[in-house]
Amino acid sequence: MTPLVYYIISAILSIVILYGISLMSQVKTAVRGNQLSALATAIAIIVTLIYFKIISAPVALYIILGCIGAGAIIGLYLAKTVKMIQMPQ
Repeated sequence: MTPLVYYIISAILSIVILYGISLMSQVKTAVRGNQLSALATAIAIIVTLIYFKIISAPVALYIILGCIGAGAIIGLYLAKTVKMIQMPQ
């Protein structure tokens, strides 16, 4: 991946994250904005790891994807079990 491609992808993902944050300001679109920002952040992390050749070894890729999967499972569990009254404003 060339630096130009990396910077273009990073800029696009940054805009998507900011758009997702703006969607969180309305009750109707807050869930969608949260999901969009989380997905864009995960993609940005993976693109960065690929660009800096951190996940060039297959074992490293499996470890990183496993950790992302574990974090996603824990996050989904907590999102389903936390009551809205426990959420900060």
